[in-house]
Amino acid sequence: MIELRKQKNVTQNQLAETSNLPLDFIQRIERGDISPSNFAVGKMANALEVTISKSLILKAPDFNHGDEKIIKDFLIHIV
Repeated sequence: MIELRKQKNVTQNQLAETSNLPLDFIQRIERGDISPSNFAVGKMANALEVTISKSLILKAPDFNHGDEKIIKDFLIHIV
């Protein structure tokens, strides 16, 4: 999601405002501290004007092993 946000030249503040999600929540997602719910992903996708289907692979740190692991499968298509 971070790459898409940057590609669209949207700041974290702007994404937080347009998605009605807290800024610190967006920041924690982008750092890989937390995994967003499907609801939060939907709100961010709407704010970024994209649609969601089931195959986008978002990665987050595996805090047990220090490696990245797949946590969600969604495919984002730019509208």
